Amino acid sequence: MKEVARLPDFYLPQGRARNFKLTEENRAKLRRRFSQPIADKLFADAQAEIPRTPPKTRLAQALGYLLGQKPSLGRCLSEARARIGNNLVDLIARLPDHPMKRIAELLPHA
Repeated sequence: MKEVARLPDFYLPQGRARNFKLTEENRAKLRRRFSQPIADKLFADAQAEIPRTPPKTRLAQALGYLLGQKPSLGRCLSEARARIGNNLVDLIARLPDHPMKRIAELLPHA
């Protein structure tokens, strides 16, 4: 699942489109060129990992959840008006390097 490490790259075109105030058409082109291949690889890797993952594990649940998000993410990639991501993208990008005992720092506060 090396594509998880590329999630910041997936989100990068959205930020650039916003910073440069690109038209919807150009924003869609950026997504197709940069974000779509990352998403395709992420979903392919997840699908390939499912048979090797013991059922009823947290990893199996996470992979199932990820694959369930494919239709929604597909709409975000195909509809230029849709926003890709939210704070969850930022959290996922920071998780691999964040100490487990301080994981609560990344959670939203009430």
